Amino acid sequence: MRRSYYSAGPEELGAADPGGIVAAMARELPFDLGAEQRDAWEREIAILKRELRGLGGRIFLEFSIPRMGKRADAVLVCRGAVFVIEFKVGKRAFDRADMDQCVDYALDLKNFHEGSHAAPIVPILVATEAPDRAAAAGGALPPRAGPDGVYGIVLAGAAGLGREIAAVLEGPCAGLAEINPVEWEGSAYKPTPTIIEAARALYANHTVDEITRHEGGARNLAETAAAVSRIIDRSKAEGRKSICFVTGVPGAGKTLAGLNIANERQ
Repeated sequence: MRRSYYSAGPEELGAADPGGIVAAMARELPFDLGAEQRDAWEREIAILKRELRGLGGRIFLEFSIPRMGKRADAVLVCRGAVFVIEFKVGKRAFDRADMDQCVDYALDLKNFHEGSHAAPIVPILVATEAPDRAAAAGGALPPRAGPDGVYGIVLAGAAGLGREIAAVLEGPCAGLAEINPVEWEGSAYKPTPTIIEAARALYANHTVDEITRHEGGARNLAETAAAVSRIIDRSKAEGRKSICFVTGVPGAGKTLAGLNIANERQ
């Protein structure tokens, strides 16, 4: 399944015409390409063409993050790691909101994209006008991995992106089994369903009796539903509003009780 507007290996990207890449990406847009977006893409492509040279792997531009309804600027699958790269064109500093956005993309891939579950995920925020931190520090310092395999965010200027990626590949991610970029892109994306989606799925192919065979027990579920139903009937009869709080340990059937009641009342 294709999830990006454009993808290529770094060498292929380096040899491609920037205008052709932008045109290919623009064809994927559901609206006309504006001048600001075109300029941003051109700047990002120029940086990637230069900084990714010789690294290998595959770059995906405008990679879909369905649960958030957004797209990451670029995702690089290289050797055994996945790099989520977010560009802030024209910025000289690293804003907290921009950092949070980049980390959110990384967490989303780790938790909901099947091909990313076992892979180290490295979020990188690029402020294009920021100074080259790697050069100032005498070399890039590889970030530390969290317990979930998502690394601390890497902050880079336009000229330091390649050094930061290389530091990760040659440091904490050295020697890992290579990820197949094509298989990675096509792997299943399984976000947490909304309550409406969950209810539809729950009742789609099962009867209520079948669904009630769970940890909470049918009797407990029936008594809870009956109590809430009595409150609903009394409230309707007396023209008043009521609020019900259903408590219980995980697995007791609280959500299921509400779904059952809503389904029966409908």
